[in-house]
Amino acid sequence: MNNDQEVNGYIVSNQTAKRIGIECKDDEVCEYPFILPPFGVRRVSAQVKEQFDFNPWVQQNLIVIKEENNQAKKGSDTKMALGCISWIFLIGLPVGFSISIFRGSYYYWGSLGLLFIVFLIIGLSGQSFNDLWASTKNKFSILIRWIFQTLSLQLVLIIGIGLPLAVIFFYGQGQVYLYGPHIEKQLLSDYFLLGRLFQLVFIAMASLLPALLYYLFDRQRIGTLRKQFYHDIILLDPAVVTLGAAEAMYGRRVDEVYGPEQRSHGKRYLSTTRWPIIVATLVITLGWIYALMPLQPIHKDFKLDELYALLIPNTSPVIFGFLGMYFFALNMVFRRYVRSDLKPKAYSHITIRFFSVIILVWTLNVIFSSFSDDAGSTMDIMKGMNSSVVVLNVLAFMVGMIPETGTAVIQGFLRAQKWLGKLIPSMYEKNPLSKLEGITLYDQARLLEEGIENIENLVHHDLVDLILQTRIPVQRLLDWIDQGILYLHVVDSIHPDALKPAEKGSDEEVSPPGSLYKILRSYGARTATDLQQAYTKARKRDEKGSGELEHFLGILDTPNIYKGELMDQQGHSAPGVRRLQIIIDCLSDDEWFNYLEKWRIARNESLNKIYSINEFFN
Repeated sequence: MNNDQEVNGYIVSNQTAKRIGIECKDDEVCEYPFILPPFGVRRVSAQVKEQFDFNPWVQQNLIVIKEENNQAKKGSDTKMALGCISWIFLIGLPVGFSISIFRGSYYYWGSLGLLFIVFLIIGLSGQSFNDLWASTKNKFSILIRWIFQTLSLQLVLIIGIGLPLAVIFFYGQGQVYLYGPHIEKQLLSDYFLLGRLFQLVFIAMASLLPALLYYLFDRQRIGTLRKQFYHDIILLDPAVVTLGAAEAMYGRRVDEVYGPEQRSHGKRYLSTTRWPIIVATLVITLGWIYALMPLQPIHKDFKLDELYALLIPNTSPVIFGFLGMYFFALNMVFRRYVRSDLKPKAYSHITIRFFSVIILVWTLNVIFSSFSDDAGSTMDIMKGMNSSVVVLNVLAFMVGMIPETGTAVIQGFLRAQKWLGKLIPSMYEKNPLSKLEGITLYDQARLLEEGIENIENLVHHDLVDLILQTRIPVQRLLDWIDQGILYLHVVDSIHPDALKPAEKGSDEEVSPPGSLYKILRSYGARTATDLQQAYTKARKRDEKGSGELEHFLGILDTPNIYKGELMDQQGHSAPGVRRLQIIIDCLSDDEWFNYLEKWRIARNESLNKIYSINEFFN
């Protein structure tokens, strides 16, 4: 039989990020080319396959053609059935014969028939013995991970519910309410049970919510993430054109993050340690127990309208520091849950932040205590103490959200001491991530987990690793890096005479209104690729005689920056140097700039453009 008659059809897959048009072999047979969208898949018949010239595309690995062969499938089913029969005789005969020795011939034929049914089911399901063994091993590993996940979840529930329940029972009059003498029970309020139940439910919910979000997230779609990464990397890496090349170059790194491909179909359990989640839950539970303190006695005179008082936290700097930390942690976990980026590393961050905040608040408490000791009269002392307590509590909450606030206050206090100020080194970050547009406090915390503390760290970090690990949308991540490249190249080297006397030697010099970076931003160039694109278009218009290029390159030579004349770093006149030209020349030297350029070009290409085989590599 002819092979074409056996083949039912073909599956044609576009391995590129471009819309391609495959030409017809005979223009008289077909009027239009065969169109494949970016990463698109189409099913075609054998007749259509013969009409179009697929060979050049296949030879360049730009498309992949697979057969839909029903006859081959039927042949494999036949082989599978024969294999099942072979296994029946190889396994069933000796097993059945051994049984018949002890139990009689009926058991022999019964066991043989049972084995026949089992292997027939295996054959119909299309699994060989090797496939069955591999599948069993895979399911066994999944079962083991499921057991450990269940145990960790139970431990989290025990901590979040059992710990506050034990505190209430042993130290919050719970033992008296259940098993105490009648005289002591009469001293308790009629609303004792309702009040303690309110506290227990609130503490349990607040303690368990961050951890439960992880267990809701724990089963995830891996195949979609893997496919999306390969699509993004083709648009990004200048050296990668096809899916095959992307898998060959980055496949191992993808497997380290998402697991082997044969085990990542559909959903899988995350095979990571869950101890950080358990420890973070313990820390949060202890914090809420200390904040609400369900130990205060609820006496007979307790009224129903006072029930809300049981959910008001105690006034203490440590408690407000914990509340700020919890507020930050809850929002961070939720944002990462929505972005499918919730990992145990986030809970390690929560635990470390908790202890860091406690230490900072203890230190701030010492500083504010010294302020009250400096007051004069008793009335001044009382007013100063009340004022400092309020300020300290609010400051502690801010320290819980942003620990750098506490370090800044401590540093400012020490540098204000006459005999010690000059010995304290500056902790001011000159290039913080907050100077980039669109980056939030929670994004900074996520990048910090990858070792990125400032703009320089971000620009020179492994971009591919960031895409795989953080799952920050690629467009947003590339925009931050694009901004950062321009920010680092446009340095505000203002002549010393242009600075005010108070600003000289300051560790926290702020870019003056006429800074170079702000001038470029005022023209709309917010990223490095924006500046490069504007320069390219200005040069093209200048070639037509517009004379625009000279004015464009003089943007940063504005006289008011340098008090009337362009100067170099030594203060000498340098009228022949174009600062903007040097900046543009240096941009291409940055390691990720070519990736950004390719991404912008690929994203800005018209979706209606159809590439032929000759246009594809041009």
